[in-house]
Amino acid sequence: MKYIPEWSDARTAALYLKPCTPKHLNELLGGFITRRSGNRPGALTARSGGWQYHRDDLERVRAIMDAFGVTPLDAARTFARIRSLNDQGALVFILGRALDTAIEQQKEVTP
Repeated sequence: MKYIPEWSDARTAALYLKPCTPKHLNELLGGFITRRSGNRPGALTARSGGWQYHRDDLERVRAIMDAFGVTPLDAARTFARIRSLNDQGALVFILGRALDTAIEQQKEVTP
């Protein structure tokens, strides 16, 4: 696995999410991944400095791509949906019910 810095510019991030291009990353995937402006502090847009993407999100999108064999866009959308469920507190509920079901099934199988 390649090491990437905590914040990566679009070119480095696109290489990490290969076969993604920097333009594709900025225009389509950018809204689903944590990013900040590469301009001077306080800038709201990324006109001259470009966008910088957070390593944790890039690694999670790459893991989804590898696990499910999907495109970078599909992986970023899936990641955004998982994050949304977590923000709403639903992810813990869903995983908790799945864990309870698995434990009950294991108890039935084991004498």
